[in-house]
Amino acid sequence: GVAGVAAGMCIRRAFCQTTRLFSASTNALDTADPASVNFSGLKKETTRQILRAFKKVGKTEERLRKALDKEEGPADDLEAMEKEITEAKTRLQGLNELEDQLSRMKNSKD
Repeated sequence: GVAGVAAGMCIRRAFCQTTRLFSASTNALDTADPASVNFSGLKKETTRQILRAFKKVGKTEERLRKALDKEEGPADDLEAMEKEITEAKTRLQGLNELEDQLSRMKNSKD
């Protein structure tokens, strides 16, 4: 699922901590007592993560376009960029789905 994809993308320690928060948040929706989940904070963090993921997709696509225009770099680098774009788009899609689920909740008692 989304958490697995996000966990596989851990590159830096700070990103890993955010990924663990995101993974815990998605699991919290299924298992936690709704009164104990900070939905407002979860919604804000999800929105922040969506913006970051959207920015990452754009920047990586731009790097790939520049590399293809110049026809520079080993094919492995281009494949790695394409893989990174696919992973980032998958993560973005999962975040958008999470945001959609969270938007249906009016407050912590839903």
